[in-house]
Amino acid sequence: MAARSVSPASAHDLDRVIPEPLSQQRVEVIQQDIRSLLKDPDSARFGKMIGGRDSRGRLHVCGWVDGKDSSGSYTGDDTLRRGDDRAA
Repeated sequence: MAARSVSPASAHDLDRVIPEPLSQQRVEVIQQDIRSLLKDPDSARFGKMIGGRDSRGRLHVCGWVDGKDSSGSYTGDDTLRRGDDRAA
């Protein structure tokens, strides 16, 4: 299971990220996006997620996800990163 960055951020952008609380609705959308990338979406187990906005207004979210591989075994926590170009 590999986490995917939807919109890669440069280290320069991340130097200026201002923390921003994530609404439950946003967390659910992010979890659904990540589930769609997994071999067994129903097996996804999520850890803490944190968010912040960069100097361009893009939201960046980091956290942990675990899911089952094709053999049915959990693979262990993997990092997730998601960038959102929408300023809303």
